[in-house]
Amino acid sequence: MNRRLAVMTAALVASGLVVPGVGATAAVKAKPAPKPVCLMLTDQRGDAKIQGQGNNYAVDDIVSADIATGKKTIVGVLRLASGDSASGIPTGATYVLRWTQTQKGSDGKTSTMQAAFFFYVYATGGTSGGFGTSTDPSFAPNDTTAVSSATMSSQGVITWVINRKDASVANGAKFGALSATSSISDNFQIGNGGVRGSAQTLDDATGHASYTDMQPSCVRAS
Repeated sequence: MNRRLAVMTAALVASGLVVPGVGATAAVKAKPAPKPVCLMLTDQRGDAKIQGQGNNYAVDDIVSADIATGKKTIVGVLRLASGDSASGIPTGATYVLRWTQTQKGSDGKTSTMQAAFFFYVYATGGTSGGFGTSTDPSFAPNDTTAVSSATMSSQGVITWVINRKDASVANGAKFGALSATSSISDNFQIGNGGVRGSAQTLDDATGHASYTDMQPSCVRAS
């Protein structure tokens, strides 16, 4: 290589430009960003009926659902065909979003538990949310913890947000077997408490997608 070519090559390398065929290294391609996990559960519309008969109750008609985790929280979202609670059964309604959670404990052992969010619409007005877990596969989770951040929008989107520590989410946890139900209920508020009783399932749905802790999602968790 003559002196002039050597000087030009050195200048191009210093500027960050690649000179093909002259000591150039192949550019490393950046890995594509992982696709967000969305619509972990979907369900057909128009099937929220009593024993599969009669009118469809749109406010109880499950459309889709997702869960997501962030550094501080876990978020659950259940989407309904309508947010008009007045169009539902007047005694109230109960919505449940369930999943399995597999993770390693501080002892290094892997375990799987069931977890669930609960949302209640009361005949006397108002709503409330809850959360619970079960380590026994034979028993579904019960509502044991109040969720203060549980809302239902006018579009029929129920959203739960709780601290990931309160949901016992360990780093690297894997979530699956997402399912949801909507039920006719006798829900009444009494002071700061409530009387709740599920009477008849109107709609139920089961998802097949899985989610890994901190994975990108169409649901935002902080």
